[in-house]
Order: sequence, then C-alpha cells, then structure tokens
Amino acid sequence: MRAPGGGYRAHEPVFGFGDPRSEPGHAQRLARVARILTVLADERFDEFLDVGAGEAYLARLVHEQFGARVAACDLSREACRRGREFFGVPTFSCDAARLPLEDRSFDLVVCSEVIEHLEDPFAAMAELLRVARAAVIITTQECARGPVERWLRLRLRDPDKPHFERNWWTLRDFPRLLGPGVTVSRQFRVRGAPDDSEKDFDRVRGWLAQAIRPEGLAREGVGALVLWRRTQAVARTPQAQTSDPSSRSLMPPSQAQDALLRRLITPPPAGHSMPAGADAWLKAKLRCPVCRSALDGKDGGARCSQCGREWGSQAGVMDLCEPRAPVAAAPEGDRAGASRSSPQTPEELQARAEAERRAVLDEAEVGRLRALFDLRNVATGMRAALCAALLALVELGDNLRYHKTAAAALREFAFQMREAARWIDPRHEGWIVRARSEQALYVIERGRRRHIVTPEAYEASGLNRRRLRVVDRDWLASLPLGEPLGAPPNENSREGRS
Repeated sequence: MRAPGGGYRAHEPVFGFGDPRSEPGHAQRLARVARILTVLADERFDEFLDVGAGEAYLARLVHEQFGARVAACDLSREACRRGREFFGVPTFSCDAARLPLEDRSFDLVVCSEVIEHLEDPFAAMAELLRVARAAVIITTQECARGPVERWLRLRLRDPDKPHFERNWWTLRDFPRLLGPGVTVSRQFRVRGAPDDSEKDFDRVRGWLAQAIRPEGLAREGVGALVLWRRTQAVARTPQAQTSDPSSRSLMPPSQAQDALLRRLITPPPAGHSMPAGADAWLKAKLRCPVCRSALDGKDGGARCSQCGREWGSQAGVMDLCEPRAPVAAAPEGDRAGASRSSPQTPEELQARAEAERRAVLDEAEVGRLRALFDLRNVATGMRAALCAALLALVELGDNLRYHKTAAAALREFAFQMREAARWIDPRHEGWIVRARSEQALYVIERGRRRHIVTPEAYEASGLNRRRLRVVDRDWLASLPLGEPLGAPPNENSREGRS
C-alpha cells in the first residue's frame, strides 16, 4: 500500500482504469475480480467477508451484484479506513492467522492474493475455513505450472523487498491440503493484456471477456482459484436477490457481462454511504482474537469480557491486531460467570490453533510445504544467476505457447537474462539498493547512485521489476551521486557529474 518515497497507493484500481494512484497491472487485477464474481454467481450466500481486502473494492461489488451484507478486513488500518470512505463497507483490522470471529460467522469468505505473502499461510487457511459457513474462495497468482518452476522461483525470492512473494504453490497443493472435495482452477489468461495507458475501453472490455472465458483456461491461464465448500450450504434468501440484470450471469459473453465489465473499468462514484445498521451488525460478530470471547464497547474501542484485553478503534475501524492495554484481571463477578474452558496461556492458545489446523488441513502436506517455503532455500551469487537463467528458459517456453507473441516473449527473455547476469556483478550495476536500516532507495548506474525520489519514477522506469539488494552503508556512501530519478533537472548543480 505504500509506494517507494511515501504516499498511499491503492491496491486495486479503485480510481478507474489507468489511474496512477493505484498499483500497476490494472487489466490483470480487474480480470481476477471478474473471475471471482463469476464463481460467486453460482454460490448461495447472505453474508460475505473479504480477508486481506485492501480498500474493500471486491466487497462493494459483491454487495451491488448480489445484495449480500458484506464486511472486509485487512492488516492495514489505512486500507480499512479507505474502504469505509470510498465504498461504505464496514471494516476491521486484524491478522489473517487470527481472525476475531466466531466459528461459521459468514456464509462465504474470500481471501484473494494474500497467502503468498504470509509467514504461516496454513494458519490463515485454517482460520478461513473455521469462520465460513458455506464456502471459501482463495486466489493466488503465485502458482507455478510444475515443481521445477516452483523450485526455481523459491530460490529467487527477495526477502529484502517489501511485501515480497515468499510462498509459491502448484495446483496440486490445494487438494492435498484441503481434501478431494476442493475445486481448483486457473484464474485468467494474460495473453494480449492491455497496459495501464490503454485508452480504448472497448478493447479493455473485450480482453476481459476473453481472459475469463472458461474454454481452454486450464491450459492457458495463470494463477490458482480455489473453491472449498462445506457439505451443507446456506441458501440465499429472496430478500437478498438483486434486480440488477448484470448480476445474473457473466458467462457466456452477453449484455450482462458487458455491463459488469464496464462497471469495473470506469471509476466508481466517490463516497458511498454505509448501509443502515452495518456497523452494529459487524460489531455484534467481532470477538477477541486471542480467546474469542465477546467484546464490550469501551472508550472508542472494546474490552474482552473474558481475558480483559483492550482493543483500540480509529476512524470507525476496530484495530484487532495488537491490544492497546495489557491483560487486566476480570472483576470477581465477571470471573464467576465466565467460561473456564477458554484458553489463556500462550501454550494453550498455540495448542488450540494447532489442533484446529490439523482438523482441516493435511498435516503431512503442511510439513512438506513448510520445508519448501523455508527462506534458507534462497540462492545467492552464481547459484542465483543459474536459477534465474533456467527460469528465463522455462518462462520463454510458456510465453511462446500460451501468454505472449513471439516478439514480446523474446524481449522478456532478453530482459530476464540481463537480470540473471547481475547476480554475479559485484558492483551491483543496474540494481536497486538501500543501505541497512535505511529506507532511501537508489539505482546504481555506471558506478553512480541515483536517488529514487518519487514513486511515479519508480514505476515508470520499470525499476519495480528489478530485485532489491541491501548493501553496506559505507560502500553506498562511497559512490558518487548521480542525477536524482524523478526530480526536475537542476542546471546549476554539478553534484555527481563528471
């Protein structure tokens, strides 16, 4: 959510297609949203929760399309606040591995593009299944086509890069983890995806319709969309149905689909009002994330009736990540009526979490994937260069067969081979670097360091595709300064020039 150099950057294209205030890759982000809505059209639900929702863009669309009551949560309090301001969605801040909700609190739960970033994705997956009454949808674009590609990508992870992709999956992982009843498919096609500067919205809508078309998606698509259902689903009530004709069907391509895609591309109206009673409805569902007991309102926040932990609130967003006050002893009367079965010690809480995970996930598969995802497997130096070159060859084959034209695939291959060669360059030429314990970013060009001043310069130059290296502070300071990247040229300044 934070762009290099500061400033808020929306995760989804909430300001409209091509607006630079959102993270790049708008076409693929919209294709993912359209694909999720396609799957939701076949499900029955009254209440919907988006975990890791960013600005709650998907939750608002679900409310408009299906008439369901929606809520959203994210680790970022700022993203939750934007969700309330932009779309009128009730939100709360929490850790996905410790959802502050009772069992089976929502009919349908979605977690999109989150599990690839988590240190413990298995705890989060167990929580998603715990709080869902009917179904769970999980998506990740970090899904390799096979074990060889996954092995190479895991060795080229970049732990120094903020919000890096630490977990890479394959389609076979999810049935092994969740059982044979789970449905796994690819998300969308990427061939011919328009870039963010595309102004012909008819072309964008046409590409979106083709990108989520089911025919051939298993062969040509990217990423993974996982649908897990309980045995007993919850039927949508008649009052929850919407009269919007675009909500009834996205497939095959039709007027209804075009109406939805048009809505995705154009900027939404600002300042949606929150539905009446939405905040009270959500607060009634929230529980202490530690012991899952009821919360009592207190001084703009809440206090757990069982363990005494206090949780804060800001701008209407409950912060249930970390308590704002230490555990206080409950009054004698409260203790007498409190449940004595609620675990309190860290050991008891950890044992409860592990028991719940074992009940829904295959423990042997969890152990196998934990070993694969271990950051000690990251390669450096010559080994990293070799892995990068092999991965470039793998991607060249996939791009030629499924994703890109021959010219675009060869350009991508040439770029990746240049990046592979940089692994064995001790001068860090062409890399983005920062000194240890500092946030300022530089790009090394011809032995000089150029300060990356603005996030727009970072994105426009393509530097965001390169890996970030953490270097010695004295070595970085010893390099002469070049012209800052993103700042207007200063003709009077000769600093760093020969």
